[in-house]
Amino acid sequence: MSIQTFSLEGDINMALRENGPMDPANVFDLPDPAQRAAIIAGTPADKLHRDTVAHHVPMLVWVERATVWRAIPGHAEGGTEIPIERLILTATISEDCEPHARRALELFLADGAAAERVNSAFPG
Repeated sequence: MSIQTFSLEGDINMALRENGPMDPANVFDLPDPAQRAAIIAGTPADKLHRDTVAHHVPMLVWVERATVWRAIPGHAEGGTEIPIERLILTATISEDCEPHARRALELFLADGAAAERVNSAFPG
């Protein structure tokens, strides 16, 4: 189970830190001085803000099938791969997302295979 929380404000802050103006001492020399100058200048804050808001998705939920290794003493190969289902839940901490997150957990924890149950309740 992978559960992550985030916020739009945090995403905007990260976009500004990662793509905003840079200290020239931290930018390596490039053959094209204009390219280096563009990296140092960074993307304008208002564009980063608009782009982050436009692409923000408050909640993502899905179940994926995977395998995990299980060691088995005395097994000829030392163990075996066991099929599992893994819940991926990424959401903003908000009153809007909380009931959906609870529903995703309930569906995932119900008896039986969860992928179809969760993925059909939270389509792409």
